[in-house]
Amino acid sequence: MDFSTLHWSWLAALALLPWLYTLWHIRRGEFPGRWERRRWLQTVICLPGIGMWQYWTSGVHRRNLSH
Repeated sequence: MDFSTLHWSWLAALALLPWLYTLWHIRRGEFPGRWERRRWLQTVICLPGIGMWQYWTSGVHRRNLSH
């Protein structure tokens, strides 16, 4: 494995980690609405960049309202 492949592998892993953490965070949370968790998951899976930005700016607040 040459340096270029190793470099791109690390970059791919670093790009996927925030996305995977966001999915895990949504799955573990409790939301006030019946379909809200499913809506957040679908948004983050279909539009990763926009979905993660929306979730971390407003979805986390919605998640915390249920506690």
